[in-house]
Amino acid sequence: MRHGGNNAALILSASTLASQGELRIGHAIAKFLALVSGRRKVSKFLNQMGLGKFNNKFKPSRTEFDWLSRDKDEVDRYVADPLCGGLYSNQLWHDLTGGILEITLETAIRSVRADLPILIMGGECDPVGGQRGMTRLADTYRDTGHDNLTLTIYPQGRHEMLNETNRDEVTMDVIDWINLQLGNRG
Repeated sequence: MRHGGNNAALILSASTLASQGELRIGHAIAKFLALVSGRRKVSKFLNQMGLGKFNNKFKPSRTEFDWLSRDKDEVDRYVADPLCGGLYSNQLWHDLTGGILEITLETAIRSVRADLPILIMGGECDPVGGQRGMTRLADTYRDTGHDNLTLTIYPQGRHEMLNETNRDEVTMDVIDWINLQLGNRG
């Protein structure tokens, strides 16, 4: 949005149009907790508020991260990776909610070149937004003059479509879309 003048296309995967009200509340709480408890402290409350409900529609669940993918091996790799998972600090929540607030403003969306090809893709069952959130995001881009937009929603897909059980289909769809937009320039 700030430096998109040279971009040839935009792919938004697992994206949504988040509720401004909820984001503002989360942002204010994160700011308060960062000031009171410390920026690096972890608030179980913030983590529960931000990520705690993501696994709810996948009960009974094997892990806390079943919401990421239907592929059990991919979920297990995520769980086993020491750099994945974990609880977020107060400052990370403050920065994350602030960034999402910024990019979901209509003025920010209007700042994206209107002629830029956009692909919004993701899983129907992604708890971050799913079909409803991606459709709202696509509608907002269209309402702001972005007509070269493709919305692809994968049935039963979860959050990480490139790590899903149908990853080969998703990968080929993305490659085909890029080739179409760039005219097979390689």
